[in-house]
Amino acid sequence: MPKNDLLQPSLSASDATGVSIYSTAAGYIVSYFGGPLAAAIIALLNSFHLGRLHKDWPFGALALLAVPGYFKWLQVGGGQRWLSAVIGQWSIPYVYRLMGVLFFGLAYLMHRRYYRSMALIGVPARPGWIPGVGAVMAGMAYAFLVVEFLINER
Repeated sequence: MPKNDLLQPSLSASDATGVSIYSTAAGYIVSYFGGPLAAAIIALLNSFHLGRLHKDWPFGALALLAVPGYFKWLQVGGGQRWLSAVIGQWSIPYVYRLMGVLFFGLAYLMHRRYYRSMALIGVPARPGWIPGVGAVMAGMAYAFLVVEFLINER
C-alpha cells in the first residue's frame, strides 16, 4: 500500500458539510417517552436537515404501521397473554417503550455517519426541546388514537 493512501481523508465531502442535526440524547429520550412514531419524527427532521428526506421517508411509514401492529397483536394476536405469562402484566407499556428505543437504534444507524462527522468537525447539535416535546406529544396522541379508534373500534 503506497504511503499516499494513508493521507486520504476518512470522510467524504458530503459527510463533512457541517450540518447540525438533533443529538442522540434527544433522539433517545424522545423515542423512550413517545414511542416509534416520535423516534421517526425526530429521525425524519434530521433527514430533512441533511437533505435526505427523499431516502428516509419509508422509516416514518414503518413507524406509522408498527404502532397499530403492536396494539393489534396485543389484543387479537395473543400478545397480551404471552407478555403477561413470560414477563408479567407490568411489562406491556415498557415493551412499547422498548419499541421506541429500537426505532431510535434504527434511526441512529441511518444517521451514524453524520453524528460522527458532527463530533469530528465540532458542530454542536441542534436544540431538541421544542421538536422533541412535539414529537413525544404526537407519538402519544397517535398511540391513543390507534387504541381508541382502531383497536377498540368505536
